Amino acid sequence: MSRSQKTVTKEVGICYIGADISNKVVDFYYEDEKKGNHKVVSNNYKKLVEYLKMLASKFKIHLVMEATGTYGDALKHALHDNKIMFSVINPVQSKGFMRSQNMTTNNDKQAAKALMQFGQMKQPPCFVMPSVEKEQLKQLLSALNALKKDKRRLENQIHAQNQLLHLNEAIATIWQNRKEQIDAQIKELQTQIDQLANDNYKEMIDNISTIKCVKHTTARAVVAVTGGFANFKNAKEVAKFIGLCPTENRSGSSVRKGSKIPRQGVGQVKALLFNCARSAIRYNPQCKDLYTRLIAKGKNGKVALTAVMHKLLRIIFGVAKSGEKYNPNYIKPKKID
Repeated sequence: MSRSQKTVTKEVGICYIGADISNKVVDFYYEDEKKGNHKVVSNNYKKLVEYLKMLASKFKIHLVMEATGTYGDALKHALHDNKIMFSVINPVQSKGFMRSQNMTTNNDKQAAKALMQFGQMKQPPCFVMPSVEKEQLKQLLSALNALKKDKRRLENQIHAQNQLLHLNEAIATIWQNRKEQIDAQIKELQTQIDQLANDNYKEMIDNISTIKCVKHTTARAVVAVTGGFANFKNAKEVAKFIGLCPTENRSGSSVRKGSKIPRQGVGQVKALLFNCARSAIRYNPQCKDLYTRLIAKGKNGKVALTAVMHKLLRIIFGVAKSGEKYNPNYIKPKKID
């Protein structure tokens, strides 16, 4: 164990608990009078509530978990419904912490312990649970994205079928009917998304859409996926969540491999930001200048374009938090010592 691992700052009166989540079970780890406690509980709302209530009767709890998609929903709702503090951290963040502390997580127990120590040392902010409507908006956008992918695959199949000399009319009819069905489903989902977005985030989405080269579709997707940025303190945290922060494989002070974009990002939003960036390097003066400077320094096009995506995301975050429309002439005030 490294010296830095032994230096743990505990918030007085708080019992930090690490929770490692899988499909079927949740591994919990906490310390009680310097004694480690490990418990495996079924990833089931009722079972989780029973265990958390038992812990809450003994301690003032602050649970730390990673963002794990739908696997973590039961635990989040169990915590929220019983008014127990918890934090949801990006896996990139937790993995970086574990590397910095020379921790090994060969099993779920060790992973849960590492998350507990992250809580003790970092004291992360509490997670703000989105409303049911906002959660539904996120689900609808995910479903819409899946349907659009299905449509593209089907259109490719139809195109391939149309090249055949002896086209089977029955198959052609099936593909065409399926395409019309998907089109109708996309239209229905789009209507529901527009309604929920207007009900919950209309002003924020409208403000973000004033940024040159950021379309309404992108603004809506970013806001929905991030929950209106409620759980993000700064643009850097959003970039980590989306997956736009380069990571390096290091050993000591040497870099073994080149920088790469981590895989934990939100694919739909990254794709939309990529399209925005391609337009922005032509029509958005700030982004065009950034791209040109990086290319002049010898950066390849992909790296420069990723930097533009990152810049757009920072601008989006700033506009969202300001509650105002985009001002291209805005100058960030300097800090006064």
